[in-house]
This record gives sequence, C-alpha cells and structure tokens, in this order.
Amino acid sequence: MVKIVDMSFNELTELSNCSYINLMLTLEELNLSYNAKLFRLGRNAFSGLEFLTILDLSYTSLSWLAPDMFDGLTSLKELSLEGTPLVSVRFVLPENTEILNVQFTNIADVGEDVFSKVTNIRKVNSSTYKLCCPAVLGSRIPKHLCHYTGGAVSSCTNLTEEPSLRFVASFVGLVTLVGNAAALVYRLVWDREMLKKPFSFFFTNLGVSDLFTGVYLITVAGADAVFHGKFVIYDFNWRRSRMCQAIGVLVTMASVTSTLFISLITVDRYLAVRFPLGEFRFSILRVYLAVTGT
Repeated sequence: MVKIVDMSFNELTELSNCSYINLMLTLEELNLSYNAKLFRLGRNAFSGLEFLTILDLSYTSLSWLAPDMFDGLTSLKELSLEGTPLVSVRFVLPENTEILNVQFTNIADVGEDVFSKVTNIRKVNSSTYKLCCPAVLGSRIPKHLCHYTGGAVSSCTNLTEEPSLRFVASFVGLVTLVGNAAALVYRLVWDREMLKKPFSFFFTNLGVSDLFTGVYLITVAGADAVFHGKFVIYDFNWRRSRMCQAIGVLVTMASVTSTLFISLITVDRYLAVRFPLGEFRFSILRVYLAVTGT
C-alpha cells in the first residue's frame, strides 16, 4: 500500500480530476512542492484520498483554489501553500486541519468560511493579517494561534485602523465639503462680478478641486461606517469596486489641479505686486486657457 508520494521538483503543470493520484486510496502524505509550472488543480483532484494527512503544495504556481477543493479530505491535518502566488482564500478547510501555512503569498481576499469546519487548529502561518481576523478565524479559534508578517493601514474591522485617523478623515472631509460648497455658492450666486478677475477665477476653480477632496474623504468615511466590524471580508471587493476606483481618480485629479491653481494664483499675485500699474497681468483669454489646460 502506498502511503507517501513525493513528486516535488517536477514539471507538473496541472492535476486533473481523474489522475492516477485518485487511485492511491491509502495515501497519507503527498508532496507536490516546487512544481513551479503547476498552475491548476481540478475540483476533484484529491477526491477519494480520505486518509491523506499531509498535503504540500508550496512553491507552485497556484493562484486560486476552488472553495470545495479540499472536501472529502477528512483526515487532512497539514496543508502548505507557502510561496505560491495565491491571491484569494475562499476554500473551506477540512474539520481535522491542524496546521495551515500560507506564508510568502499574495493573499488579498479571504472568505469568512475558511475555518468554519475546523475544530482543532494548532497553527496558522500567514503573510497577511486578514486570515488572523476574528471574522475569519471564528469564535472557536484563539487569535494567538495565527501568526502573520507585516502590518496594515486597514484593520480587521475597519477601513482605517486608527480611531484618530477615522475622526480626522471625517472631520476634515466634512469641513472641506461644506466650506468649499458654501464658498462656491456665494461666488456663483452673489459675487459673480468677481469671476471676471483672474485672481477670483483661479480661487473659484481651486475651490472646486478642494471640494472633490472633501467628497473623497466623506466617501471613505462612509465606506468605513458601512463595513464596520467586518471590513476584512469586504476589503478585496471594495478596493476593486467602481466607487473606490472613481474616488481614487477623483482625489488624484483634485490634488494635481489644486497644486496647479495655487501656482497660478502665486504667479498672479507676484505680477500684481511686481507690476502694480498693471503692465503685466493675466488677460481673460489667458485665464481661460490656463484653467482649460489645468
């Protein structure tokens, strides 16, 4: 009876659903590590291996595994995916899993059911804090059994980890939004004559740019409130959502245009001081061209 199979350092590219491994029903240890070209596993690649206790898939090219990939491996105790380009962990570990190693991976997305069946985990080694969050580990697994490297701005529960940063983002966003909106309304409704002057026109456009910064901060604060408590579960999808990408583009444009408008205002004020009689000033045409170019 075959109990141990070592196929490491080979040229495997994929493991199908009906491979010869499925015929080794008494297999207890399977080593597929350092198969650098192994990029795909069939959903039932390990079906029938109910006595398998150790599975080593480290340093392969697996970037994704099906949620039910390890269903049926009722005896599995150790699983290693170390050094793989794994991005998402949505699979569910078998009940008897004791050790999970996903160090040196690219994990960005985690599911809340990864440890839902596990009852006796002893160690989790991860390259991301996300696997060590209570929302992922569940109430039965102590957090001290999970070890990860590196830090993060976001936390398990909130988009922004530090309460002080959350307060500052909300406060500054609100002040920026309300202040610039009020200034724009005043300028456009009650003081339109001032828009004919370059200085005032530049300031009005600067207000628009800063208004977008306020929109960005308020949106981030709103997302933090919506995802409060379980942000780690929604982190991956939020960062790739159209809303997140849109406000990212918005704040980038706002930052650049704000800097340019401040530069134009500086030039305009310099000309006003250096040439008090108006020998050199921005003409209305040049103002419009400058704003359009910005």
